Amino acid sequence: MNYWNPRPTSTAIVVHNGKILLTKRKKEPCKNCWDLPGGFVDYGENPEKALRREMREELGLRELKKPEILGIYADTYADKEESYHVNCVIYVVKIDNAREIKIADKEELSAYKWSSFKNINIKKIAFASNQTALRDFMKYIKTKNGNKKH
Repeated sequence: MNYWNPRPTSTAIVVHNGKILLTKRKKEPCKNCWDLPGGFVDYGENPEKALRREMREELGLRELKKPEILGIYADTYADKEESYHVNCVIYVVKIDNAREIKIADKEELSAYKWSSFKNINIKKIAFASNQTALRDFMKYIKTKNGNKKH
């Protein structure tokens, strides 16, 4: 019996020198929108392993410091054939070397950019879960770290 359970995803808010990494989607849903990097958790995989795999596959990142879970966000993923519920595990990932970043998956991503926290137009980011996570992240850095760079 299928209970239409949610499908898990792992997503990263990649942070470097006070900026967040945004990726541009090459496919639907949300084609040509700016997004946070990530993807679906494979069968038998835990969310952190999925995050590490996705960062390697999409952006060529081989090593990640210990990712911190920001939160888990419910959303809907509208595929061509159907829409389904997803639970998005959003991590904060700090990196030391931004030069490591490259578009490694040219079928899914067309570009990337670094955006300062204050210059992100959250309403234009793909997926409601990512928008909510970015709002929570902005609150997090204000309350936990004051105005220091994250």
